Amino acid sequence: MATWVTSQLVQQWLEETKLTVTKVPDELDQTAHDVVFGRVSQVYDVTTWVDTATTPSLILRIQSLLVAAWIYQAQYSEDLEVDNNNYGVKLEQRAMGLLTDIFEGDLVIPDTDVPQSSTGNPVFFPTDAQETDGEGSEIKFAMGKVF
Repeated sequence: MATWVTSQLVQQWLEETKLTVTKVPDELDQTAHDVVFGRVSQVYDVTTWVDTATTPSLILRIQSLLVAAWIYQAQYSEDLEVDNNNYGVKLEQRAMGLLTDIFEGDLVIPDTDVPQSSTGNPVFFPTDAQETDGEGSEIKFAMGKVF
């Protein structure tokens, strides 16, 4: 199993005097990888990102953010407030927000190819030349039609 994030990448999100990460659990590392790649692969071609050397830094940092959130939540699970308004939850929300920004095109991954799809754009644009819909039925209304 490949290791994606290091303890140093995870530690950047955590206060060293409160929680020190010496080893990243393999399960959390792989789960963070699956979550991040699953979301980003809908927009970018991730097939060439096979290890830490070929994976963009931003992606590794988002993965480390998720791992830090999960380690923090596990460490302080007994101290969580009822409304889950804690640092671990905020870290996880930040990571998921970054993934949403990437998916919606608001955040571009540096040093990567142009996204493979254009999310948010229509697949086709109707024209006045169309006289039938996709099922062969006559169009009853068109923007250029005069009544």
